[in-house]
Amino acid sequence: MLIAILKLVRYKNLLIISAVQFWIFYALFPNESVQEFLPLFVATISTAIGGYIINDYFDIEIDKINKEIVVTDSISKKIVLILYVFSLIVSVISSTSLPVQAFYTTLIIICFLFLYSFSFKKSPVLGNLVVSFCTALSIFIFYLTYKNQLNILLLYSVFALDITFIRELIKDIEDIKGDERMGAKTIPILIGVQASKYLLYFIIVVSSFLWLIFSTSFGSLLYYLLVVIIPFMIIIIYLIYRASEKKHYTMLTRLTKLIMILGLFGLGVLIQY
Repeated sequence: MLIAILKLVRYKNLLIISAVQFWIFYALFPNESVQEFLPLFVATISTAIGGYIINDYFDIEIDKINKEIVVTDSISKKIVLILYVFSLIVSVISSTSLPVQAFYTTLIIICFLFLYSFSFKKSPVLGNLVVSFCTALSIFIFYLTYKNQLNILLLYSVFALDITFIRELIKDIEDIKGDERMGAKTIPILIGVQASKYLLYFIIVVSSFLWLIFSTSFGSLLYYLLVVIIPFMIIIIYLIYRASEKKHYTMLTRLTKLIMILGLFGLGVLIQY
């Protein structure tokens, strides 16, 4: 059961989220106390765990078509709900130690992730935006906690929002068969795969230009985007153009996750130079 629980809470994603949280903290707030950071970290991780759990809970039928089943096959629905409630309790208790704006932001993310899994996920655009917005808030909450580094955190929040939206749209194409059978109205189902590809091209190009424009205030970061991130975005466009099977889109979702991580590593470039 332990392995099933680890799969349920997406332990690999949690490791990435944990690394990102500590990276942002040590890169932008090196003089702050680790003890004061821990409630933010615990609240963020617990909220993410809850989001993953409730998403799988509501996605049982779709997952039978799209991927391996964890809920019911290895863990009962009752245990899943207990784990979900426990994660929310931990998240809320931890966030009470944060400034009031950060506390309410945590509650907003919890509510949005529940609504996403319950309803928004099956809606075009709205579901993608909700997940993207929550990802951006998980970075911007550092500003709400420490009231510092607004410009750089805003830039990275926008970056996270854009990359997450791109990744979610690619995932919608990847899961189109299961979503269609369950009556979901995602973007690829409504406008088709080819039109969704054109939409992805447009979003990637516009987002890349916006990142470059906003990063002009941070010279070293601008160069990092030009040398590392933008070439990867060009590769993404090419791979989207070539993609024709589910496995191609699976690879693309993993690549966008890598780009997110590489983008956050740009903080180190910014701090060093």
